[in-house]
Amino acid sequence: LIWSRHRSVDDFADTNQPDAASSSLRTLPSELLQMIALQLPLSDAANFALIDRRLSMLIGPTYWPHLRTSAVIPGHREQFLSTFARDLPSWFYCHSCSHLHPRDRVGPPGVFNQPSKPLWCVQTNSGGNLWPYVNVHGVFSCYIFNFHHLQLAMLRHHLGPGYGISTDELSFVQVNESGESEPRGRRTTLLSVEARVCMEPARLCLRLQNWALLHTRVPDLALERTKCVWVCAHFLAEEGEMLQLIESSLDEYHTRSERLQEPKRHRCRRCNFVFQLEVLDTGSDGLAIVITKWLDLGSGLTPMDPKWRVLTAAVVDGDYGNDHASEAERCRLDFEKEEGLTQQAITLRNASYLSDQRYKDTMSKSFCGEWILQA
Repeated sequence: LIWSRHRSVDDFADTNQPDAASSSLRTLPSELLQMIALQLPLSDAANFALIDRRLSMLIGPTYWPHLRTSAVIPGHREQFLSTFARDLPSWFYCHSCSHLHPRDRVGPPGVFNQPSKPLWCVQTNSGGNLWPYVNVHGVFSCYIFNFHHLQLAMLRHHLGPGYGISTDELSFVQVNESGESEPRGRRTTLLSVEARVCMEPARLCLRLQNWALLHTRVPDLALERTKCVWVCAHFLAEEGEMLQLIESSLDEYHTRSERLQEPKRHRCRRCNFVFQLEVLDTGSDGLAIVITKWLDLGSGLTPMDPKWRVLTAAVVDGDYGNDHASEAERCRLDFEKEEGLTQQAITLRNASYLSDQRYKDTMSKSFCGEWILQA
């Protein structure tokens, strides 16, 4: 009932190890125990039946059938198993298949350190994933972040270090090279990801930074090599608003006398997140387009959370107008005030990886032309 191909509920109704609660309950008549169960929510009554074998036989048959995946009333199974899992730190409730799974069957979002037998519901990205935000600059990303990672990170925050995963396990850097033979010429791209739990209310936020080294300063050639740059599914370089933004940023770079103290911030009205785009001179590698964005993934309580859904739905209808601009900006502000490297420090760190191709010495080569640094 609880685990697919694992243990049953009755395995936990053990009278060999009675505790104080079960000992005192044994003195109560069956009718009174049934009356107590009637006053409880269904999920709590099902948990009540797990105290000992007597209660499991007396109360369990009345309530446990409602916990099946085919039950008419949804939600009871989820509430029961979520509560039950609090006593099992190495397990967690899966919203995709409505079972409890071992924590060690979920690997990090990166390509390394994966379990030998990963969960099917994780492999199929049940509950959605963040591919529109990490598959940047026309390069496939090995960073596959799905709802299980969000859920486990927030479990760690709420229940302590024995549960879930740490935000450090979500950190990731990937560098890709494309050669001169590519239609748009030589290009080097970098993706970095960091995660922090932000408060009031508690939710998981990500800061992603994308680099595109253009290996040129020639304006027309530089613009041509940015045609692969994108921010999300709604900001693609070859389409209107994003193309104008890149053109204006390149023009501003070539005409200004000194670098601005802080690049302008922009917002995707459909995903409701803010991002910054700036043009940097990297010396021997020419110009670079650097995009930093902040994503609010929500509380991780359910994959139906609007914050998670708006980022993972294949098609998002509607428009988050100016009334929601402060909400998107708050994600950035809350992320930056939490402990960890500042945005400027991350920019300098990523620049150092790309300088003189240091990533080849500090990262692990994954595939041809691809290097990865993973927690």
